[in-house]
Amino acid sequence: MNEDNAAVTEWNNSPLLVKALSIIVAVLMFAMMALTFIDVIGRYVFGIPIPGGFEIIEFVMSTMIFSAIPVVSYNNSHITVGLFDGFFRGGVRRVQQTFVLVFSTGMVGFMGWRLWAEAMRDLESGKVGQQLDVQVAPVIFGLSGLSYLACLLLALLTVNYLRTGIEPVASGSLD
Repeated sequence: MNEDNAAVTEWNNSPLLVKALSIIVAVLMFAMMALTFIDVIGRYVFGIPIPGGFEIIEFVMSTMIFSAIPVVSYNNSHITVGLFDGFFRGGVRRVQQTFVLVFSTGMVGFMGWRLWAEAMRDLESGKVGQQLDVQVAPVIFGLSGLSYLACLLLALLTVNYLRTGIEPVASGSLD
């Protein structure tokens, strides 16, 4: 099976949520690029930047990144360094892989928890953006929810690995 067919098969086998998030990431990336392009042209050619353009790009970029984390988690395509992978075999390899999965799950869960706490603090204080006068708490709540979704997907990946012993295969691996 060539790489194109493998990518189509992977897309077809992905849950609807992962497909939806993938499309959202693509749309947000395009929106961010278009907004940046229009802002630069407006700023340097016409001397009229987009009002609040920098803040809009911040919101779009953070949403794009946190929408991609669950997709990356589901596909197990986090950036990894396999420097010592050749040294780990058998039971040691299983312990190492379990540690990596559990640690990743914990860190993404911690990130979601801290984002939720920040959103609560911003909601209570009524914090708004510097340029647009828009509350930032809803965006941060969304980022927290996406972090928790990634945590859930990593937990499922960990449970599946512990149950089957089959290592999660990285999607789009450079190997």
